[in-house]
Amino acid sequence: MGFVANTIFGPKSVVLRDERTNGDWRFLSVRIGTKGEVIFAGHDLGDGVGSLMGYREYEWTMTVAVLDVPNLAAALNVRGAFGTPWGRSRRLLHALRHRFFGGNASQIGPFLKEHGIPSSLWNRVGD
Repeated sequence: MGFVANTIFGPKSVVLRDERTNGDWRFLSVRIGTKGEVIFAGHDLGDGVGSLMGYREYEWTMTVAVLDVPNLAAALNVRGAFGTPWGRSRRLLHALRHRFFGGNASQIGPFLKEHGIPSSLWNRVGD
């Protein structure tokens, strides 16, 4: 079993997954972007991703636009007045970490789809 970190590493970022095993590394974080959008960023390296994709490296981001962030907050039951932008970010990041930490990280896409929350995807494969 790999090591899983549970650290908040900045005022607008949370680590959701940081797993290291022999030959593999899987990392996922979520942050609030400069415009208030929510950005999930993942990076997988090693044999596991290689067996699935044919490449040993996969990098991706999934972004929820700022106009859709209130719907994301509602789907996560983050309610009430947010107050300061930092208070809003902190509460939303806490809810995202609670819902999608560790093995639950793979449920981000299905959760967004189930709740009708659009997102844009960027990805890259390669060695």
